[in-house]
Amino acid sequence: MSLNNGLARKQRIEQAIERRLSSLRSKDSSINDPKRTILLFYTIAIFAKVANSGKNSIEKNSVEISKEIKLFIEVLDIPKNEIEKTVQFYIEATKDETNVILYAKQIANFFSGDITLLEKFAQDLMNFSNQLSPFNPLKIDYLKVIFRTINLNDSFFKTILRQYMLPQNYTYYSLLQIGQNITFEELKKAYRAAVRDYHPDNFSSITTEKFIIEIINEKFSLLTKAYEKLQVKHGFKTPVKIS
Repeated sequence: MSLNNGLARKQRIEQAIERRLSSLRSKDSSINDPKRTILLFYTIAIFAKVANSGKNSIEKNSVEISKEIKLFIEVLDIPKNEIEKTVQFYIEATKDETNVILYAKQIANFFSGDITLLEKFAQDLMNFSNQLSPFNPLKIDYLKVIFRTINLNDSFFKTILRQYMLPQNYTYYSLLQIGQNITFEELKKAYRAAVRDYHPDNFSSITTEKFIIEIINEKFSLLTKAYEKLQVKHGFKTPVKIS
């Protein structure tokens, strides 16, 4: 791509963003706070891109997008008078080809002095990501880049990632996402699905970030422990007695 073509593309993207922002302001007279309008716009854009990381938006169907929008509205507790606009802009954001870093930079620029707002944004983003689908190497790297771009350091990212991947309050059932009335085949299937998502080999071949590998190893060990404990509890396996 030539320099002129690159500049032209950047200009088109910036113009498209401005048109969408102007449309957002004009269509919703209920929001009089420009700061709130801008934050909502960029938040929608970033969350939609995180949901789409590693996927092709063309492959998504309306059911998948509706699921994302419903979760977005719940996690951010969107007021009723903003839901219609939120749905409209989320759908538009799923088709947006703008690099997520550009949106993250805009949030960093507009709200650079509001660390509480930025940390709340990051918490909501991680909560949304966690509920939507399992963390994978690509998603974690994607989130890490966003955190760094909005000037939140790796220590904060590590703390939040650990919070969602290694929750303090859990049951062995919730770890494997199964009910208490289970068969051995159901338990085995749930365990295999869980460790497939969080097997250390999936991450060590992609990332060299020590803290990420440590968290994944802990997650894998916790899932294996849950599987072993539930096998014994439900009588699928006899506990080993040490004489």
